[in-house]
Amino acid sequence: MEYLVVCGALALALGLGMSGQDSVLWQLIQAFGTAYRKFSYAISLPG
Repeated sequence: MEYLVVCGALALALGLGMSGQDSVLWQLIQAFGTAYRKFSYAISLPG
């Protein structure tokens, strides 16, 4: 839970006043999405 709060505060601080596809907030959101897709793919592989 603390991780989520810290990441949320960081995203808010980085994204405040920034808009568009090149903002740091948008890049952070895309990075989390990419990391989640890679993680879910890795755990779906047969072990």
